[in-house]
Amino acid sequence: RELKTITRDMAEESIRTDDYLMIAKPLVEEANALFRRYTKTLYGNRASGVSITNDGGETLTRYKIEAHITSDAAEGINEAKIFCYDLMVLALRRRHSIDFLIHDSSLFHPIDHRQRWSMLHLADEMSKQTNVQYIATLNEHDISSMAPTDTKEREEFDRIFSDGNIVLRLTDQ
Repeated sequence: RELKTITRDMAEESIRTDDYLMIAKPLVEEANALFRRYTKTLYGNRASGVSITNDGGETLTRYKIEAHITSDAAEGINEAKIFCYDLMVLALRRRHSIDFLIHDSSLFHPIDHRQRWSMLHLADEMSKQTNVQYIATLNEHDISSMAPTDTKEREEFDRIFSDGNIVLRLTDQ
Protein backbone atom coordinates (compact mmCIF):
# COMPACT_ATOMS: atom_id res chain seq x y z
CA ARG A 1 0.00 0.00 0.00
CA GLU A 2 2.83 2.42 0.90
CA LEU A 3 4.58 1.70 -2.41
CA LYS A 4 1.35 2.40 -4.33
CA THR A 5 0.90 5.66 -2.43
CA ILE A 6 4.45 6.74 -3.25
CA THR A 7 3.97 5.77 -6.91
CA ARG A 8 0.72 7.76 -7.06
CA ASP A 9 2.32 10.80 -5.39
CA MET A 10 5.26 10.71 -7.80
CA ALA A 11 2.89 10.47 -10.78
CA GLU A 12 0.94 13.47 -9.48
CA GLU A 13 4.17 15.43 -9.05
CA SER A 14 5.18 14.51 -12.57
CA ILE A 15 1.85 15.80 -13.89
CA ARG A 16 2.22 19.05 -11.92
CA THR A 17 5.74 19.42 -13.30
CA ASP A 18 4.48 18.95 -16.88
CA ASP A 19 1.77 21.56 -16.24
CA TYR A 20 4.31 24.01 -14.83
CA LEU A 21 6.68 23.51 -17.76
CA MET A 22 3.83 24.34 -20.16
CA ILE A 23 3.03 27.54 -18.23
CA ALA A 24 6.72 28.45 -17.94
CA LYS A 25 7.44 27.93 -21.65
CA PRO A 26 7.84 31.69 -22.33
CA LEU A 27 10.33 31.95 -19.44
CA VAL A 28 12.32 29.02 -20.80
CA GLU A 29 12.30 30.57 -24.28
CA GLU A 30 13.60 33.84 -22.84
CA ALA A 31 16.39 32.00 -21.03
CA ASN A 32 17.19 30.07 -24.20
CA ALA A 33 17.44 33.26 -26.25
CA LEU A 34 19.80 34.83 -23.73
CA PHE A 35 21.96 31.69 -23.47
CA ARG A 36 22.15 31.51 -27.28
CA ARG A 37 23.11 35.18 -27.48
CA TYR A 38 25.97 34.56 -25.08
CA THR A 39 27.18 31.41 -26.84
CA LYS A 40 26.98 33.13 -30.23
CA THR A 41 29.45 35.71 -28.93
CA LEU A 42 31.91 32.91 -28.20
CA TYR A 43 31.27 30.34 -30.93
CA GLY A 44 29.34 32.02 -33.72
CA ASN A 45 26.32 30.23 -35.08
CA ARG A 46 26.82 26.85 -33.42
CA ALA A 47 23.52 25.45 -32.23
CA SER A 48 23.05 25.97 -28.51
CA GLY A 49 20.36 26.20 -25.91
CA VAL A 50 19.05 25.27 -22.52
CA SER A 51 16.54 22.46 -22.12
CA ILE A 52 14.36 21.95 -19.08
CA THR A 53 12.48 18.66 -18.94
CA ASN A 54 10.50 16.68 -16.43
CA ASP A 55 12.74 14.15 -14.70
CA GLY A 56 10.06 11.51 -14.40
CA GLY A 57 12.37 8.96 -12.80
CA GLU A 58 12.04 7.60 -9.32
CA THR A 59 13.68 10.61 -7.76
CA LEU A 60 12.71 13.79 -5.96
CA THR A 61 14.51 15.82 -8.62
CA ARG A 62 11.70 17.11 -10.78
CA TYR A 63 13.57 19.13 -13.39
CA LYS A 64 16.45 18.14 -15.62
CA ILE A 65 18.24 21.29 -16.80
CA GLU A 66 20.86 20.88 -19.51
CA ALA A 67 22.90 23.44 -21.40
CA HIS A 68 24.02 22.52 -24.92
CA ILE A 69 26.54 23.83 -27.41
CA THR A 70 27.16 21.67 -30.48
CA SER A 71 30.59 20.16 -30.89
CA ASP A 72 30.90 19.32 -27.21
CA ALA A 73 34.24 17.63 -27.93
CA ALA A 74 35.94 20.99 -28.45
CA GLU A 75 38.41 21.84 -25.71
CA GLY A 76 36.96 24.22 -23.14
CA ILE A 77 33.39 24.03 -24.40
CA ASN A 78 32.06 22.60 -21.11
CA GLU A 79 33.59 25.56 -19.28
CA ALA A 80 32.05 27.92 -21.83
CA LYS A 81 28.63 26.34 -21.17
CA ILE A 82 29.09 26.93 -17.46
CA PHE A 83 30.14 30.53 -18.08
CA CYS A 84 27.17 31.29 -20.36
CA TYR A 85 24.71 29.51 -18.07
CA ASP A 86 25.97 31.42 -15.02
CA LEU A 87 25.72 34.74 -16.87
CA MET A 88 22.20 33.86 -17.99
CA VAL A 89 21.05 33.02 -14.45
CA LEU A 90 22.54 36.24 -13.12
CA ALA A 91 21.15 38.44 -15.90
CA LEU A 92 17.62 37.02 -15.72
CA ARG A 93 17.40 37.66 -11.96
CA ARG A 94 14.65 35.16 -11.41
CA ARG A 95 14.02 34.13 -7.83
CA HIS A 96 17.29 35.55 -6.54
CA SER A 97 18.70 38.92 -5.56
CA ILE A 98 22.38 38.19 -6.20
CA ASP A 99 24.20 41.11 -7.80
CA PHE A 100 27.56 39.50 -8.56
CA LEU A 101 29.16 36.49 -10.20
CA ILE A 102 32.59 35.04 -9.46
CA HIS A 103 34.57 32.70 -11.68
CA ASP A 104 37.88 31.20 -10.68
CA SER A 105 40.81 31.03 -13.10
CA SER A 106 40.33 27.26 -13.44
CA LEU A 107 37.20 27.95 -15.50
CA PHE A 108 39.23 29.86 -18.08
CA HIS A 109 42.29 27.61 -18.24
CA PRO A 110 41.20 25.14 -20.96
CA ILE A 111 39.58 27.85 -23.10
CA ASP A 112 41.31 29.31 -26.13
CA HIS A 113 42.63 32.82 -25.47
CA ARG A 114 40.31 34.36 -28.12
CA GLN A 115 37.22 32.88 -26.47
CA ARG A 116 38.62 33.85 -23.06
CA TRP A 117 38.84 37.47 -24.19
CA SER A 118 35.33 37.24 -25.66
CA MET A 119 34.04 35.84 -22.36
CA LEU A 120 35.51 38.66 -20.29
CA HIS A 121 34.33 41.27 -22.77
CA LEU A 122 30.84 39.75 -22.66
CA ALA A 123 30.88 39.69 -18.84
CA ASP A 124 31.89 43.36 -18.83
CA GLU A 125 29.05 44.34 -21.19
CA MET A 126 26.47 42.26 -19.34
CA SER A 127 27.51 43.60 -15.94
CA LYS A 128 27.18 47.19 -17.15
CA GLN A 129 23.77 46.53 -18.74
CA THR A 130 22.33 44.77 -15.70
CA ASN A 131 24.17 46.71 -12.99
CA VAL A 132 25.90 43.69 -11.46
CA GLN A 133 29.52 42.97 -10.58
CA TYR A 134 31.56 40.35 -12.40
CA ILE A 135 34.61 39.00 -10.62
CA ALA A 136 37.23 36.77 -12.21
CA THR A 137 40.38 35.51 -10.57
CA LEU A 138 43.01 35.41 -13.29
CA ASN A 139 46.71 34.75 -13.43
CA GLU A 140 48.92 37.32 -15.11
CA HIS A 141 49.79 34.95 -17.98
CA ASP A 142 46.07 34.34 -18.59
CA ILE A 143 45.59 38.06 -19.08
CA SER A 144 48.68 38.73 -21.18
CA SER A 145 47.99 35.75 -23.49
CA MET A 146 44.64 37.16 -24.57
CA ALA A 147 45.76 40.74 -25.27
CA PRO A 148 44.41 41.62 -28.72
CA THR A 149 46.62 43.10 -31.42
CA ASP A 150 43.82 45.10 -33.06
CA THR A 151 44.01 48.74 -31.92
CA LYS A 152 40.30 49.15 -31.14
CA GLU A 153 40.11 45.85 -29.27
CA ARG A 154 43.33 46.70 -27.43
CA GLU A 155 41.77 49.94 -26.15
CA GLU A 156 38.80 47.94 -24.86
CA PHE A 157 41.15 45.37 -23.32
CA ASP A 158 43.14 48.11 -21.56
CA ARG A 159 39.91 49.67 -20.28
CA ILE A 160 38.63 46.38 -18.85
CA PHE A 161 41.95 45.62 -17.18
CA SER A 162 42.58 49.17 -16.00
CA ASP A 163 43.32 49.89 -12.35
CA GLY A 164 39.79 51.26 -11.97
CA ASN A 165 38.33 47.82 -12.70
CA ILE A 166 40.80 45.80 -10.69
CA VAL A 167 39.87 45.65 -7.04
CA LEU A 168 42.77 43.58 -5.78
CA ARG A 169 46.05 42.39 -7.25
CA LEU A 170 47.68 39.52 -5.45
CA THR A 171 51.43 39.12 -5.81
CA ASP A 172 54.08 36.86 -4.36
CA GLN A 173 54.76 39.56 -1.79
